[in-house]
Amino acid sequence: MDKDYKLSLGVDNVNPISDETAEQMQEYIEEYGEELIDLPEETWDTSVYIYYGDYWNVLIDLFSKDEGLSDLVLNAEVREKDNNYVVDIKLIYVP
Repeated sequence: MDKDYKLSLGVDNVNPISDETAEQMQEYIEEYGEELIDLPEETWDTSVYIYYGDYWNVLIDLFSKDEGLSDLVLNAEVREKDNNYVVDIKLIYVP
């Protein structure tokens, strides 16, 4: 993992992450003490979402190298815009 918490190079359909949010995510991940890995297909079996009328709030389960399914989640809001979905990453944390 490249640890680019701000997504400096950009990701299609994902809004930029503020410095403050990027710092919080880095701190929470480092305090958790496990190396995160790319999401396996099984993450979608346990991740959850709720619709709030104009956006989806999602909690995506994250996986680590040593423990597999971790206690960490990525919280984001997903909105439809111009026939695409746009993602606002809110935080990575342990709920």
